[in-house]
Amino acid sequence: MNYEKIYFAFIEKYKSQEFGEGVYTESHHIVPRHAGGGDSKDNLIRLTYRQHVFAHRLLWKAYKKASDLKAWLLMSGTEESVRVAHHKALGLANVASGHLDRIRLLANTEQRQEKLKELNSYKVKSGLAYVYIKMAQDVWTGSNHTEEFKKHRSKIYKERYSSGKDRERILGMQKKGCEVKRETSARFSQEVIENAERNEEFLHETSSFSKNLFISPEGLIFQSPALAASYYGNVAPHTIDNWCKRKQHGWERKPKAA
Repeated sequence: MNYEKIYFAFIEKYKSQEFGEGVYTESHHIVPRHAGGGDSKDNLIRLTYRQHVFAHRLLWKAYKKASDLKAWLLMSGTEESVRVAHHKALGLANVASGHLDRIRLLANTEQRQEKLKELNSYKVKSGLAYVYIKMAQDVWTGSNHTEEFKKHRSKIYKERYSSGKDRERILGMQKKGCEVKRETSARFSQEVIENAERNEEFLHETSSFSKNLFISPEGLIFQSPALAASYYGNVAPHTIDNWCKRKQHGWERKPKAA
């Protein structure tokens, strides 16, 4: 379909329309500014709001420019969709300009990875990581979901498991995924022991925050997961907590003596 032809036929049809008293109209650039159009009288047309939205939709269909998509979405979308529309249009513009290809090479350099490592380490030590995790958990706690959302998710899962073939496929994928996670977790636990920094000061520190003692595969006893993580220096406290709670890979915990 020739949307460019439709667009200019639309402009030709409505460029001389007359409006009654009190009718809301908007000024539309026939050739958009981003395409070189100016503010001259010959490049402007009065349209109703609905006509204006439709004109930008035709421009987007005709030329596939991110700016036209952004204008159409911002005008036609609800208040909640404005931010999504903006970022979608910005992303398309970055792709079209080649900017995405230029910065992609910088995304996974050693320098970038070192900065991310420092940032994540700071989050753990400052406690921000646990704040963010708690916020995410609070958002997705079942009690915070609406009844409509719960019913919708229940319907989806029931449909997935209604077919015997689909059920076997999904359960098979879940089983394989669990096996891979267990193997990866066991391998990581071994690497933690082998590549430990062994910061001795944390081995003898005490903590009143936990009711349990945390025991490593080496038999070392720590007062909290945070102290264990600080001793080994290459693992997060919540990882050690999970290993000990589940008695995985030789890690375990036991109550502190009263």
